[in-house]
Amino acid sequence: MGPERSGRRPGNWGCTGERCGRRWVAPCRRNARFRNASGPMLLNAMNAMPNGGTVDIFAEQTDSHVLVRVTDTGAGISQEDLDKIFDPFFTKAPLGKGTGLGLSICNSIVDQHGGSISVESQSGKGSTFTVKLPRSL
Repeated sequence: MGPERSGRRPGNWGCTGERCGRRWVAPCRRNARFRNASGPMLLNAMNAMPNGGTVDIFAEQTDSHVLVRVTDTGAGISQEDLDKIFDPFFTKAPLGKGTGLGLSICNSIVDQHGGSISVESQSGKGSTFTVKLPRSL
């Protein structure tokens, strides 16, 4: 079972799938800027899996931060490209399919909120993007 609309609040998404066994609604989804920052990560994850795959979203809170991880089982990012993915206009998408601004804007929004974004990836093994934001947004 995949994500489904939560009946609690419009705009929030919950997971009632067998993998997690419980409903989860991210409190930071109410923040429009966070939605703008998370969109490019999700879009890139889906585009990295043209033949299907899995995108998992994990969230956790510490005393001082909220961590959101987006993990996919896609093609991964080469070590050569990892240093460039947050640069404006960097894209591996075919001409006309991407501007190369998504992750740059994402990084800028997260930075404006006092947070950070990091990525772990290996070619052919998928990627994990981690957004770390202070709880006091």
